[in-house]
Amino acid sequence: MGMAPTPPPILPDVCHCATDISKMIKMKLLEVATEAVLKADAVMLAPGVPVRSLLAWPEGHVGHGMAVLPLPDDCLRLIDVKLSDWKRPATIISQDSPEYMLQTSPFEGVRGNPENPVAAICQRPTGLVAELYSSRGGRGVAIDTAQYVPMPLFSREGFIFLPEKLYHNIISATATLTAQALQ
Repeated sequence: MGMAPTPPPILPDVCHCATDISKMIKMKLLEVATEAVLKADAVMLAPGVPVRSLLAWPEGHVGHGMAVLPLPDDCLRLIDVKLSDWKRPATIISQDSPEYMLQTSPFEGVRGNPENPVAAICQRPTGLVAELYSSRGGRGVAIDTAQYVPMPLFSREGFIFLPEKLYHNIISATATLTAQALQ
């Protein structure tokens, strides 16, 4: 009575253990999820995580002009922000956008205002902030809504937050990239 021959490895000379494949999948998943969040329409990312920061105003100008909203350290993308005296959520731009320079204009119709608010995402020495242009509601101005998508990271338990509406696309793209890497 002889022993059955050992079956050949499923992926010869490519990967030596399940741990390597698992690490590769996790790396690809982080890359794909980050890219998907940065490129997706904000509607596809909702609901996000609430921003729980307090507004900061220039000294002596509470509720008037530009407010600063510090963003969480894990913020990948701000998807929605609206102050209580704004008519609608802000258009979100970056500090590299040509529209950013217009926000310091003395003309209200050119810069952000309660009818056409603008939130500029800026890097400061203290971290990422949203400069919110502009308010004129006074001391009662507060955040109505502010949501963001956190950077994709695995928890200790191995879970990762993925936007629900992008979930299947992210998983499919991750599987494709992993399969291509293993060929």
